[in-house]
Amino acid sequence: MKIYRLPQLTEASPDNQYCLGFEDLKTRAVYLVYGKLGPSNVERRLSAPEGHEEIVCVVRGKLLVKGGRYEYTVGEGEAFHLKGKDSLVIGNPYDVEAVYITAGGRSFEEVHLKEPKKPPQHPVGDKPLEQSPSEDDPQKQTLAY
Repeated sequence: MKIYRLPQLTEASPDNQYCLGFEDLKTRAVYLVYGKLGPSNVERRLSAPEGHEEIVCVVRGKLLVKGGRYEYTVGEGEAFHLKGKDSLVIGNPYDVEAVYITAGGRSFEEVHLKEPKKPPQHPVGDKPLEQSPSEDDPQKQTLAY
């Protein structure tokens, strides 16, 4: 496991944001952006890359989010979703630095709704699947997606 010190990596970046992506992770499945906007900072455009979706979460401070004919203030612990060709502008007209994290990955449609491959055929004589745990079984784990 490797620990990434995102605040320090961001400080070294000229645009005050750092993308933890393919260069660091060696995968194109997911990425994370750690960004800062200082008080009264210039606006920054956000848009998910083609075929990807992003969730943007404000970690500290507040962001003014503009898209089309609307404008919202998004505060600490609040998040919003970008997908497809969505394009928003974020800004920080407030008195304290704003920090946000953008988590992204390939969109559901891109990954899951394409023509599925046929499952491999198993030879006759494979063992049957084990029985699923009953609803009362304390060992049963539920996963939510």
